[in-house]
Amino acid sequence: MRQRRFESMRELRDPRAKAYADFVIAGQEVVDLLLRGHENLVAALMTKLNAMVKLRAAVAIWGPESVATAAAEVVVAGAIVTARVQSENPPGPVQFSMSSDVSTPLNEFIEVARAALEDDGMYHSSAVSPPGQ
Repeated sequence: MRQRRFESMRELRDPRAKAYADFVIAGQEVVDLLLRGHENLVAALMTKLNAMVKLRAAVAIWGPESVATAAAEVVVAGAIVTARVQSENPPGPVQFSMSSDVSTPLNEFIEVARAALEDDGMYHSSAVSPPGQ
């Protein structure tokens, strides 16, 4: 039973890890846009934000709930920053502070996602099967 559970968790881990990594990459692209700027920053941010929304859906499907919630917080932060950029049209240094408004929840997502992947038993040599298995 333990071997079957281990194999099942391993099969789930790979697509989960990919969904998490793809989401992190998209989030980092938003942070990079805020740090570097862009000729049409609002349009570029909207494009990246739309990609994040789609990737968040994959994260939500693969779960667990803690990771899905953390992903949603990154998307909300990205949307808030995009709205601020659109309304304030800030100069570069302000964009730097705005980038931390996205990078902070993105870093929290990374920690929650890492914990979820470690929790699946892949990294724990003393992984115990749930009762009854």
